[in-house]
Amino acid sequence: MIGGKNSRRLFIVVGVVFLLFTFLEFRRGSGGKPVKFAYITRSRDGKSYNDIYNEELIRYFSRYAGRRVEVVKGSYSELKWMKDIDVFIDFPGRRKDVKRIEEAKKMEYVLYVNEVLPVQEYEADKRIALFKGDNIFFRNIAKKYYTNEYYYVDSVEEGFSLLRDGEVDGFLSLEDPIYMRNPQRQQISKINVLGNYSYDKTLYLLNPKVEASVEKFLKRLKAEDKKFIERSTKTKLIWSQINLSQEEVQYLRNKRTIRVGADFDRIAPLAYYENKRMKGSISEYMNLLRAGAGVQIEYVNRDSGEEILESLRDNTIDLDATHTSGRDGEGIVETTPYFSSVVGIFSLKERVGENIEKVFKESGEEVGAVGIKLSGTRGGYELIRDQEIDGLYKLLRDGEIDYFTHSYTLLKHPHNLQGIKDLRLFGVLDKKIAFTMAATEENKIIINILDRMFRYLDHDEIRYRWEMDTSSIERRNTYKKFVFLFGVALVLLLPYIFILKIEMEKIKKIERELQDTKENLENALNIKSAFLANMSHEMRTPLTAILGFNKLLIRKEEDVKKRHLMENIEVSAETLLDFINNVLDLSKLESGRIELKNKRINLYQMADDLERISLGLKRSDDVEFCFIITEDAPRYFMGDEVWLKEIILNLLGNAFKFTEKGSVQLRLSRDKEELVIEVRDTGIGMKNFEQEGEKIFKRYEQLDLNENRDKKGSGLGLAIVREVVELMEGRIEVESVYKQGTTFRISLPIKKKLEIHGAIRGVKVQGGSNEREGA
Repeated sequence: MIGGKNSRRLFIVVGVVFLLFTFLEFRRGSGGKPVKFAYITRSRDGKSYNDIYNEELIRYFSRYAGRRVEVVKGSYSELKWMKDIDVFIDFPGRRKDVKRIEEAKKMEYVLYVNEVLPVQEYEADKRIALFKGDNIFFRNIAKKYYTNEYYYVDSVEEGFSLLRDGEVDGFLSLEDPIYMRNPQRQQISKINVLGNYSYDKTLYLLNPKVEASVEKFLKRLKAEDKKFIERSTKTKLIWSQINLSQEEVQYLRNKRTIRVGADFDRIAPLAYYENKRMKGSISEYMNLLRAGAGVQIEYVNRDSGEEILESLRDNTIDLDATHTSGRDGEGIVETTPYFSSVVGIFSLKERVGENIEKVFKESGEEVGAVGIKLSGTRGGYELIRDQEIDGLYKLLRDGEIDYFTHSYTLLKHPHNLQGIKDLRLFGVLDKKIAFTMAATEENKIIINILDRMFRYLDHDEIRYRWEMDTSSIERRNTYKKFVFLFGVALVLLLPYIFILKIEMEKIKKIERELQDTKENLENALNIKSAFLANMSHEMRTPLTAILGFNKLLIRKEEDVKKRHLMENIEVSAETLLDFINNVLDLSKLESGRIELKNKRINLYQMADDLERISLGLKRSDDVEFCFIITEDAPRYFMGDEVWLKEIILNLLGNAFKFTEKGSVQLRLSRDKEELVIEVRDTGIGMKNFEQEGEKIFKRYEQLDLNENRDKKGSGLGLAIVREVVELMEGRIEVESVYKQGTTFRISLPIKKKLEIHGAIRGVKVQGGSNEREGA
């Protein structure tokens, strides 16, 4: 029970504190003392842009800060010493209790004049009227252009009055283009202000107690709000200048909704739909009409000019938004033009229109949206009027007209050509087509209101703005299409991407397995090569001993039969030793234990060594050995002398082995930048060389085994020769004719500068000297 009472008491205390806090906030907010704003009115009736903008800014402050406001406005003289002001907009003088908060709107100054002269003419000895509220700014002007005579006025009306009466030469004030479009002020011109001055719309805080509210307002005021304030200011300023009559007010009250007809699919940037919302110049005009006249706007699409005229007459639409001059008809009234464009001539195909110029030069017809039908006789034509693009295009496709003229600006816009194919521009006339808004006599009041509204609008600026917007729409549509297509492609590709991911994982797994297998094979190969190298070395030692002892026995043996057996032992042992040496060399190549030691070789000295060794390779006295070194052969060569001798002796050994009679020739020569080594014999040659000749360079391969049974070898010699030659960056070629002989040709590059190469197939290449001398 005690716990329950304590809980209720706590709840009551919290509720009281909450209510007290709410009350204090209410007192400080909208329920408390209102925030007092003040600003200097530039116009006596408050119809200047600056005055209306200040009112809109204050209205947004009340909305965003949640405070009631009180507005004090008047002339500079009336507000100069006024007390109890919380916020002053564009404070006029130097007061110590001023705090600038934030910029809101940039305002430009211009010099209004009766006679346009160069701006320098107004910098000295002129009478200039100034607005009293701009004291701080104009003190700088007066100080800089001190020879001028300055007059201070309390309102823009007073300044323009002095200017019209000729009492001053110029009136320096804020630019107000809408205010200046009033017929009473249209004769006044403007030039750029002296020094090109401007200032930012600024709030000055005079009461620190409202600082939190002002900061809250400025924080919530976004860029979109500022744009809306500008649009709202222009709208209210325009309607403050129009001054509707009682009859017009009553008409609008009875009308309530204005129905606007046009072919809205073909008139961008004048009008177009975006996200089911009407945009464009016509939309802006109608929004201004709705805001000031209090009527609703309904857009009715019509495909042809005839449909629009018919709809006007049967009262299903009230306003033709794209009426062209020359199509008034009986009982139709129209506004002044709000859009004009050069006239383009269009057709479905390129044609020689020799009568087109005649249509517009000799006829008294007003150029506009016109269909042209050429007759068979020279110069004959018929004009068919239809202001809408769809209607003219249909006549063109049906063959009822040959050409039509229309606005070049509208028909060059991609948005207006959707669904229209094969339309080509034939030419552009030096005449213009003008668009107005039209209605019947019973709705002429709306035409009068629009005419007065158009007077305060800059049609070119509005059209340019919407042209930029439609261009951005095309870019946005292209981007949307791209995003859509990308999304569709992504959705379609997702299964394939998923499958690809699975396959990539499989491939990576296979790659890992292959890598492991490769490493295992390399390890096994290295083990095998090391084993062969060690085994060959261990076997060669006893074989060498056998050969040595066998030679001793041959020398002492006198029995011919025993000597013959011993000679067979020697041949077999030498064959086995040769095989073991080849296996050893091969294992060294595979295990990376062979290094090419490049150094300068004296080929002449090496030739002498080869000649002496070659004589020991001869197996028959019926074989003649010939050694030739040509004059162009280099004297010195950069390479590994040991291996170079090895491959030459290998080739010579084969030549002597397969040559029983005839000759064996070793020839060293030069071919451009290559050393050429040729070993030629007149032995038995190779049978079926063209089909199977490449086998001699493969390991453990031989040709013609039946015929060469007594000359059998390991089949490794030439394979090793080829690999070593390629290691030396050379090439080996062979030519053979059965029963006539064989020629081996080795070409090795003559290096001017020694290059050190990395390991090739496990073989290290080691560099030495880098010089070479020619023969």
